[in-house]
Amino acid sequence: MAWLLKSDKKHMHKHAEMNEEKNGWQCKKTKKPINTVRTGRSIHVAGFSGGFGEVRQVDHLWCTGCDTQPEIRYGEPIQENELVEI
Repeated sequence: MAWLLKSDKKHMHKHAEMNEEKNGWQCKKTKKPINTVRTGRSIHVAGFSGGFGEVRQVDHLWCTGCDTQPEIRYGEPIQENELVEI
């Protein structure tokens, strides 16, 4: 099961396009590849002050032409409603 930030998915739908030759996604503007950083994130549920110890592997997308690589630490908390399963 793979997880992605809803905000990353929404941003990349506007920012990226499929490159059939390279079998991957690229920036519409710069044609640079879209990369993924995968790390474990501690899942927190809205309405509670913390998590239940669940850690999910979450992919963070970034454009190598426009963005800097996300600096996310393993275990960094995230709200469950910020994720979408892909």
